[in-house]
Amino acid sequence: MSTDANSDLDGPTTVSEEGVTVEKSFVADDFPVPVVEFVVRSSADTPVDVRLTEELPESFPMDRVGFHPNYDGDNWTAYGDHRVEYERTVEPGETIETVYGVRIDDPSEATEFLGRPGLDVAG
Repeated sequence: MSTDANSDLDGPTTVSEEGVTVEKSFVADDFPVPVVEFVVRSSADTPVDVRLTEELPESFPMDRVGFHPNYDGDNWTAYGDHRVEYERTVEPGETIETVYGVRIDDPSEATEFLGRPGLDVAG
């Protein structure tokens, strides 16, 4: 996996694998609650199965994580071990925007959600 990582609130964290690039950002004001946003782009020649994995802070209550129905929310799963996963088949040239919401009280808590996402691509 090649990675260009930038983990601050001012810019996205980017990961790439097998023709798929994912940009991850924190967005505080565009939704009813702050979200972690992912833009998934495929330059692969064929459809590929993409899985994003996010480890959430152990101290963060899992009932404060949610998935937006208009942003591919049905493709997310939350697990009790402080992990969320997104799975979807991405077509050649397709770009997908997906988010998960985090109910945080202080914007400074956002840095805990800016680690590099796990990305697995299978063709």
